[in-house]
Amino acid sequence: MRLLRGLSKESGMTLIEVTIVVAILATAVMGMQLALIGCARVNRQSQEQDLALVALRRKMEELRGVAKQNLNDVITSYNADPSDDPGGPGTAPGSTFAVPGLNLRPGSATVGQVNVDASNPDLLDVGVLLNWRGVAGDQDLSMWILLASY
Repeated sequence: MRLLRGLSKESGMTLIEVTIVVAILATAVMGMQLALIGCARVNRQSQEQDLALVALRRKMEELRGVAKQNLNDVITSYNADPSDDPGGPGTAPGSTFAVPGLNLRPGSATVGQVNVDASNPDLLDVGVLLNWRGVAGDQDLSMWILLASY
């Protein structure tokens, strides 16, 4: 009983103090949740960029491989006309391609596109363009190379 003698009736926390502490904790938890949501969004955006870069590099390597065999095959394989495909009509990849994991922009038919400038048949200016709808809105990525006959 000696321990209880020094305590008064007012030694506990009041309802207002408890309410203030709960409000402060709730604000801190909400701030942490918003930070986690922001991190998840940045993570997804980074994943989209990685997918796009890998797809772009693969397409460039594919183009280089075709160019090593026959530069004219780059022109006929990556244009929009399937009738002139080197292996027969409809056998070449064409000028557009999909990238799994990336969302189409509204009104777009595909994410990836290959553009071949064949004004000089001995030196092709080839561009690979990616356009997609990401978590941060519309995104674009492109790379251009010059392909010469070997």
